Amino acid sequence: MTGLATHDVPAPASTRDPSEPVEFRTAPEAYRHWRLAFEGSIATLTMDVDEQAGLRPGYELKLNSYDLGVDIELYDAVQRLRFEHPEVRTVVVTSGKDKIFCAGANIRMLAASAHSWKVNFCKFTNETRNGMEDATANSGQTYLAALNGTASGGGYELALACERIMLVDDRSSAVSLPELPLLGVLPGTGGLTRVVDKRQVRRDRADYFSTKSEGMGGKKAVAWRLVDEAVPRPKWDEAVAARATELAATSSRPLDATGIVLTTLDKQRTESTITYKYVTASLDRVNRLVEITVLGPDTDAPTDLAAIHQQGADFYPLRLARELDDLILDLRTNEAELGTWVFRTAGDAQRVLAYDQVLLDHQADWLVNEIAPRPHNSGHYTIDACRTSQFEQQVRVLCGLPLGDPSQHTPAVMVNLLGDIWAEGEPRWQSVLEHAGAHLHLYGKRDARAGRKMGHVTVCEPDPVRALEVALEIRLELGIGAERESA
Repeated sequence: MTGLATHDVPAPASTRDPSEPVEFRTAPEAYRHWRLAFEGSIATLTMDVDEQAGLRPGYELKLNSYDLGVDIELYDAVQRLRFEHPEVRTVVVTSGKDKIFCAGANIRMLAASAHSWKVNFCKFTNETRNGMEDATANSGQTYLAALNGTASGGGYELALACERIMLVDDRSSAVSLPELPLLGVLPGTGGLTRVVDKRQVRRDRADYFSTKSEGMGGKKAVAWRLVDEAVPRPKWDEAVAARATELAATSSRPLDATGIVLTTLDKQRTESTITYKYVTASLDRVNRLVEITVLGPDTDAPTDLAAIHQQGADFYPLRLARELDDLILDLRTNEAELGTWVFRTAGDAQRVLAYDQVLLDHQADWLVNEIAPRPHNSGHYTIDACRTSQFEQQVRVLCGLPLGDPSQHTPAVMVNLLGDIWAEGEPRWQSVLEHAGAHLHLYGKRDARAGRKMGHVTVCEPDPVRALEVALEIRLELGIGAERESA
């Protein structure tokens, strides 16, 4: 069994003074709620929440329920698996408690929290689950949810972020989204969205499922696509191990590579400033303003792949990304009153472009693949529907050029293209392009897998209603959702 690297980290979030800012920097040796274990190409991430180690006083984290502190550790684990353990191909997410996987977000914590805290908490938990899905789609680390007990609410939403879900069939364990019947609210963290769009559950069944506080288990949960398989408890360990091994065999992640250590970020925080090596934030509380300065690299880009690996966590693009990430999480959580952020850059633009080029030159390498930026697709429509796309705008910023006009010139609707529609070969793109307002974008990914995003279509029409109609026609022509609707 592989050991973990050691890290110099701040005190665990759950042991800090509640009046202090929330700290997002942590490491496995400081975890209170999760355990990481390794066996060859398979990692096991066990959720075993310490009931008395809540981030704030006033509640107990019973039944593996979670608060922000639990998710901070999960977020850290996901990142370390990607960067420190290239040999890991399958991540098994399971529970260390008997007959309960996870009861979701802690209700008493939510009840005592301000609205802004709840919003940022839900945002962060969903970002963490997006990270798990991105690791499956782009890193070759497939997440397998091994539900050895009931998963309800946010617990099931955590499982939904995994590529495959196994549920123990013991006549008591179930999956559920009980928020509507018990609390009168819709599930958060992408619950119903993932049930319908990712799990391909029929909408009428998803609606009915969300009204049943007791949820579903066993063969019915499998038949409704809420889980992939239900396994009797006597065969549980054997089945989980077999499935994890099968998933590992499909990955192209290198087995003989050496990971890098994600060293603890050097950070100084005062009442008026937050400072890292390449990022500085000045907090203007009078004007409710944050002025953020991002510095360019202070050294030339490395000339070869070996130098990138040798620099590790100090490689400029990676260190800058980690510093920005930590700053954004810090400001969003601890400085809710500072509502305006102003970004400025300083440094040598040519050096920045040289670092971009070295990433492009070595994009086939596993570490470079982890570092390379992946813009969220929410702005992809700007390529076809706006005067200046988000991508052109980025180039303008890096080159010190005037910003372009980002206004939208045509109503647009996007259709995501997942690997499912490649099941019987290359889709019939001619039918898509017969629509005059349709713009096809394929991402050049080699392997089409179910649930993996392979591209998108942007439909531009003067009338937004017509754009939506054309988008729905394209979905039908490509068979998107056809299997779900007929099941």
